[in-house]
Amino acid sequence: MTNLWFTHTEHVWKSEIHDWKPDFIWTDGLEKWTWDNCSVSAQKISNESIRIIIRSIGKVKTRISKDSKQESEITFSYNFDVTEIPDIVTEDDFVITPNEYQKKPSQKKSRRVLKLVKTNESDSNKNKCEIWEWTSESGLNKIKQMLDEIKNTPPTKIEPIPIFPIDNIHNFYPIIYQPAIDTAKNFLRQIHIYKKKDNLFEVTLVFNNEELRQNGFLNGLYEDLRKVIYGRTKDIETFQVVVEESIPTKFIFEGIYSEDKTILHDTTHGDKKHWWNFGIIPKRNIDLYYVSTRFPKIFVNTSNHALAGHDNNRNLWKWEYVTWGENLPIGVGKKSRKRIECEITE
Repeated sequence: MTNLWFTHTEHVWKSEIHDWKPDFIWTDGLEKWTWDNCSVSAQKISNESIRIIIRSIGKVKTRISKDSKQESEITFSYNFDVTEIPDIVTEDDFVITPNEYQKKPSQKKSRRVLKLVKTNESDSNKNKCEIWEWTSESGLNKIKQMLDEIKNTPPTKIEPIPIFPIDNIHNFYPIIYQPAIDTAKNFLRQIHIYKKKDNLFEVTLVFNNEELRQNGFLNGLYEDLRKVIYGRTKDIETFQVVVEESIPTKFIFEGIYSEDKTILHDTTHGDKKHWWNFGIIPKRNIDLYYVSTRFPKIFVNTSNHALAGHDNNRNLWKWEYVTWGENLPIGVGKKSRKRIECEITE
């Protein structure tokens, strides 16, 4: 397989507490990020726009406790929208631009590159994304052909990538996306899919912890309270999936819907029961799938793990947690929320 690279420019972000303000902030500084060993897929999301999805597999160390770290292999995912697919150009004497977190500069070499312009970006300095390869490789032509073909197809909710055929009793496999800034402590540990009725499944996510951002200075107190109130520090979130004719079609995010809030927010509890909505919780259409309707996408959008079927943190790389296959970095099971709470508390 050819070695594809992906380079994009983003504002520098900082994750820290400063003057009692959110510990995640965007700065005015710009940095170029370059990822290797990338795969590329895309889907037509409107008559004009194509969503391009970049994936790169990396190893990360997740802190399970203060004195213990575990290394896991996981897929990082980044997506952006474009309206035009340019021609491939060749550049001589190209050097990878390093930054504080990534590798040193490469030697000068020639490369072939697709220079793509992100849509809906107000900042012209960071709306450029580049999919490229060294001229000794030969895979970029296939990427260009794929993008041209998708541009001429009707819009779809499904990201078309071939994968191995699989099967299980649930008949669907949720995929969870979480901003990768939370890799140190706030990561996902388990996903459970529990059948409540023939057409209703309960999906429970167990996170290692919950890190506040808007009120980050309260993290220590919040952990102590969690131990007292819940008997645990791990955060548990549960939503439901409605299945119609064997196809997952709707989400129910009771009390945990993220609305349009981002990772900066930590008090988001959308879709709660209230007297003014007669206690009726909305059933939200599933808008994005991976490969087929058996693979609905769910996004962890806020620091208190509020969820949605859409991504509110488009400029951040995500961890992509799949729920099938071997050697997963998370546990996948079929326990109910009630049973999980009992086990973790014990």
